[in-house]
Amino acid sequence: MYTAGLDIDTRSYFTAATMIIAVPTGIKVFTWLSALLLEKRATSNRMTLLQTAFILTFAIGGTSGIVLSNAPIDHYLHDTYYVVAHFHIVMALSLIYGIFVGLYYTATYALYVSSASITGWCTLFVVSSFSLFLLQHYQGYTAIPRRYFLHADASSHALATLCLLVAIASFLRILVEHTYSALSLMHTFVTKKKKVPTATLR
Repeated sequence: MYTAGLDIDTRSYFTAATMIIAVPTGIKVFTWLSALLLEKRATSNRMTLLQTAFILTFAIGGTSGIVLSNAPIDHYLHDTYYVVAHFHIVMALSLIYGIFVGLYYTATYALYVSSASITGWCTLFVVSSFSLFLLQHYQGYTAIPRRYFLHADASSHALATLCLLVAIASFLRILVEHTYSALSLMHTFVTKKKKVPTATLR
């Protein structure tokens, strides 16, 4: 936006307006932290991991947005991987973490089959997805433009691709685990319903 030829007054307005957004966002983050710390209901390790990862991604994405609100810095980081990482860590990654928290929360009420492997795949997904977007922030700081395949720093591209593949594989594995647990739960309900004897009329 700042590279579109706006005058100084308009750029100053958008800088101030974008920075003011950080106030309600910070309040939201601290509210979520207090809710997480004061939660009386017992939660599993994977649920706590995903809740903490959700809050971290939202906080990191908001902080990178404050960095981009400054017009001179935005000129430097325009059309780089930093902008891609900022947008997707807020709009995609935190959304996925929130969906998984909701799934695990409802799974405790629906009595899903608890699996220790889900915790391992969740940890792998969180670590690989965080590493992917941290690498993209680093690539943006080094002014690597997006939509380019070949760069002088090819090692960070290869590492980011590896993190992406690991994140996709662990994400699909978590979905498979959830689908299997839901189907086994439905099968248990159906078999129990068939075994209930019908009352005979006298």
